[in-house]
Amino acid sequence: VIDLMIDEDYDFILGCGDNGYSDDDEWIDMFERFKSKFESAFGNHEYDDGVSNYRNFFGYSRTYNSFRFQNVLIITIDSNADENFPGWTTQINFLKSELEKYKDDTKVYWRIVAMHHAWFGNGGDHSPNEFDQVQKLHKICTDYDVNFVMTGHNHHWVRTHQVSYNSSKPEEPHVVDSSSPYNKDNNGLIAIVSGTGGHDDPGDLYDLPDDDDFFAYRNNNHNGVFELVASNNGKTLTGRFRDTNGDTHSSFTIE
Repeated sequence: VIDLMIDEDYDFILGCGDNGYSDDDEWIDMFERFKSKFESAFGNHEYDDGVSNYRNFFGYSRTYNSFRFQNVLIITIDSNADENFPGWTTQINFLKSELEKYKDDTKVYWRIVAMHHAWFGNGGDHSPNEFDQVQKLHKICTDYDVNFVMTGHNHHWVRTHQVSYNSSKPEEPHVVDSSSPYNKDNNGLIAIVSGTGGHDDPGDLYDLPDDDDFFAYRNNNHNGVFELVASNNGKTLTGRFRDTNGDTHSSFTIE
């Protein structure tokens, strides 16, 4: 996966947590080359290894943050948080404040929220919505025109259609649009699980979630990344999974 990121020479890299497993020094040595263009959410393994080492690597004073890259606003949430530390209330207020700050900013065209724990998908190794993050965050995100929610935790690839919040069954979102090109102004977001960063070989990746109507794609046969490529002066994004052979899967556009 490192070789893939070098070959593609991405302008910006966003991690969804569980960056390393029990050897943070080795991980830091491997990823030092990307440090100037790499930001990340935090997973449970950062806490297992010692969260301060990763926080120091990224230069963070906390485990939830806000970034600007070109015409994109990126907000990372620490989904390991329970009601105690750092606390959902604190982070929800932070999320609302950042989204409100850029609500009418014409230089922000895209909005991405990233965290570790997946929102949707019963049947995978890890249950979805472990900390009720869907109930806490989905409507806020769509109210503020968030386009993508990026997650990891389950070691496979999953993409939803464009979906809105279902208050009666939060883990079964309403499908707003099921075909590309998606309209960025629809009242829905696309949820991504990109958990194939290399800890497991393709044959050892996690079970896939059940095939629900809100899913557009599910795959546990490839290591690789999810990528977004801008065109049309940054007004169109092409999203797709790219495997370590360089092949792409589940391509779509949103504009």
